[in-house]
Amino acid sequence: MASILAETPPDQQSGVRQNLCTSSAEFDSLFRRRGHIHTMMYPITVFIFLGCVIVSRIMGERALRQLTPDQKVRLLDGFASIRAYAFIPIVLIMLVFFGLPELFPDGPSWLSWLGLGAFLVYAVVMHFMVARKLYSLDMPESYTRQALLCRHMNHMGLAIVFAGLVYEAFTNPAT
Repeated sequence: MASILAETPPDQQSGVRQNLCTSSAEFDSLFRRRGHIHTMMYPITVFIFLGCVIVSRIMGERALRQLTPDQKVRLLDGFASIRAYAFIPIVLIMLVFFGLPELFPDGPSWLSWLGLGAFLVYAVVMHFMVARKLYSLDMPESYTRQALLCRHMNHMGLAIVFAGLVYEAFTNPAT
């Protein structure tokens, strides 16, 4: 705002201040749109999620150090198909979660929950697929435990984000 005011003649500066944000209601409307509510709970849960992801990555790297080069190659080859196609359902779920409420702003509130439910099903299915693949590749038990614990950390972070979204949805209903 200071740079805008510096470029504006002094007699017009009060108008610039008014146009930037004339009331707290307008400021609030920047963060409240079509049922999407973002209070302080949302950024806090996102930071917790990022913390979980960072801890998970550190733990995963430590677990990889336990493997021999041959085991690392088997691991990479074993998960090639999962890595290649696992992103497609995530894109579809994101489209459902964020796209349906935008396409149908006056639609039923369960549209957002449909995306959340689809993501939870995807996370559970992927967890079991990864666990089954790790056991079928005959990885050391210590590595398998660590790898699955890393997945649990990521899921815990996501659960915290979704818990924050649910908390906001029920404590701050959209206007």
